[in-house]
Amino acid sequence: MRIHAIFFTTVLAAATSVAGLAAAPVIPSERTLVLVELRGGIDGLDAVIPYSDPHYAALRPKLAVSSDQVLHLDGAMGLHPALAPLMDAWKAGQLAVVLGVGYPQPDLSHFRSIDIWETASGSGSVLSSGWVSDAWSQAQMPAGLFADGVVIGDLRAGPLEGGLRVIALNDPAQFASLSGSFGEIECTPQEENPAYAHLMAIRQQTQAAATTLAKVLPHAPKLSTTFPDTPIGRQAKAAASLLAAGLKIPVIKLTLTGFDLHVAENDHQGKLLGDLAAALAAFRTEMVSEGKWNNVLVMTYSEFGRRAEENASGGTDHGTAEPVFVSGGLVVGGLYGREPSLTDLDNGNLRFSTDYRSLYATVAEDWWGLPQTGLPGGPYPTLPLLSGPSPATGD
Repeated sequence: MRIHAIFFTTVLAAATSVAGLAAAPVIPSERTLVLVELRGGIDGLDAVIPYSDPHYAALRPKLAVSSDQVLHLDGAMGLHPALAPLMDAWKAGQLAVVLGVGYPQPDLSHFRSIDIWETASGSGSVLSSGWVSDAWSQAQMPAGLFADGVVIGDLRAGPLEGGLRVIALNDPAQFASLSGSFGEIECTPQEENPAYAHLMAIRQQTQAAATTLAKVLPHAPKLSTTFPDTPIGRQAKAAASLLAAGLKIPVIKLTLTGFDLHVAENDHQGKLLGDLAAALAAFRTEMVSEGKWNNVLVMTYSEFGRRAEENASGGTDHGTAEPVFVSGGLVVGGLYGREPSLTDLDNGNLRFSTDYRSLYATVAEDWWGLPQTGLPGGPYPTLPLLSGPSPATGD
């Protein structure tokens, strides 16, 4: 059993003066962004398929999915058949597929590119805080949060790095069982040992979160949906359990690993996509049942896409632009952006058409009602992904 907690005490210190903080917008506590990291670099051309383009099959004689298997979204684009569980959200107009997402001068290193995606930096700059932390630097945190963010199935805070109260856990019930296991520890005064005092603050935050879960979980509604017994299915179930319990969590991060498929991609990517789709479909079903789907926004991301042409090992190598899936009760479904050309390639890679930071700007402005001035290098054009009033303005 792996249970862990991360707590940073420098929460939003950048809000400067008391007067400025009082005038800052408040992050809407009733709304939750669910980020799903697809670790390893998703093959976007195998997930969202330009099936009508003859160059697709020419570039991928072994990997191309035939048109009669593709789940057609329109006359040109379609989904891998393993993504069939997402079609209910698509038909309901609650799934957006943003095409060709990337950034200028892309980096093809796993570690550097995921750092770029999670900090909203450019390829030529290195930042230490996550994009969520930066977006929230212009806002106040609402009262009554269980945590600023929860990371499930992983220990990396990623977009939440940099001064936010983040809890990492695998299973809510197991985490709640920690509430009675801390005991009493005499704390050294902070002025004598600030490092020890910081550890005690982390300990106290962990105990408080575990105690809260221990109190609310026994009275929370039982989930009515059967979730798949897969790593991402269990993570989605844990996220649904926390929200069904009425806990206020602005961001939840999930992770599905295994997409770095240089070899035998046909043997693995369909399984990964199927696991992802089944987990997200179950999560949507449960949130609809709980009456919370309008307060949830789900967004995928990966460090990069793959090269347009398959390699000699029946796989794909590190590439660039990728599709991003966005779903929720307030999402305006459809295809967004422009699918990259398969003939106008950049050294064999797809040219991006949508800057990934436009997605973050859209979340900041239209989901949280915040100015996007906290995002590095902005402003960025937003996408018309969301319906309904802004939480800040009501417009």
